[in-house]
Amino acid sequence: MMAYLKACVLSWWQVGETVSIAAKIKNTKLTTAKEELETWDSVLRAFELLGMKVGFLRNRKHLLATFLFDSEAEPDIQSYVKSKYELERVESKIPKVEEKLKALKESAKKCANVLDSLRHKVETHENIFKELGILLKGPESSHSSVTLSEKTPDAVQPPVYEPT
Repeated sequence: MMAYLKACVLSWWQVGETVSIAAKIKNTKLTTAKEELETWDSVLRAFELLGMKVGFLRNRKHLLATFLFDSEAEPDIQSYVKSKYELERVESKIPKVEEKLKALKESAKKCANVLDSLRHKVETHENIFKELGILLKGPESSHSSVTLSEKTPDAVQPPVYEPT
């Protein structure tokens, strides 16, 4: 009784596996791997040795394999598959690059803000330097009667240099 039960389970498994392989053969795409077709063939060959009539499925699998891997279409199919995987690889990197670009834009914005605040300070120092140059040349070359201490704010008074 136990042997009969095991045989029934094995038969049901074989039928289910055969139906599954038949569906896979029917839905084969250009991107189906050669190894996958070889796996189907080895399973079907084993079932054939056990007495199942699956030769028609093996023949169909052989026709598909011939078209996919042994015909003039094979180089184009392989190029297509490689290009498809390359596209997927590149597209998967786009979000990471966009994230880096966003971080770089934020960094550039911070640098621009720092630059703007420093530009104001540098302009103030530049004006002081120009005024200091005018004072050192003497009053006759100065076109303004305003002294340096009157033009600069108290917080930014330059040091007083006395010529020797």
